[in-house]
Amino acid sequence: MNYTEQTTATRERVGTNGRESLSDLLKDFRDEVVVLARQEVELAKTETSESISRITRNAIALLIGAVISLIGGVVFVWGLGVLIAGGLNAAGLSPWISSWLGALIAGGVVLIIGYILLQTAINKIKRTNLVPEKTVNSLKEDQKWIRQR
Repeated sequence: MNYTEQTTATRERVGTNGRESLSDLLKDFRDEVVVLARQEVELAKTETSESISRITRNAIALLIGAVISLIGGVVFVWGLGVLIAGGLNAAGLSPWISSWLGALIAGGVVLIIGYILLQTAINKIKRTNLVPEKTVNSLKEDQKWIRQR
């Protein structure tokens, strides 16, 4: 029963003296509380669904970013390793030492960058608030309203 139907039903129960009986008032109050509770549940469902959708989008973006970064990182590290190895070789190190040392240096740099990016994404996901704030505020208002009745 929606609010309009409740109001109409209430008007029909009003006696000749223009007042409702106590039992009618209690029934109205009960009906209003039930409608209010249902509305609060719907609001909580909606807010929770929105939060889950937001987290899902962020997680998918994180996964796609990680895969693309991995592929690009492998190619970048390989090229950087070759470049560093060439520089070390030109500086007088043997080709064998310069090849593994160049790859180690390049890999270390990319590892540090990747760690920073992953920590940034994890912190953003942790800051996502799953508490349905609108529902909590609405429940507090409803509690005040019920106490006033």
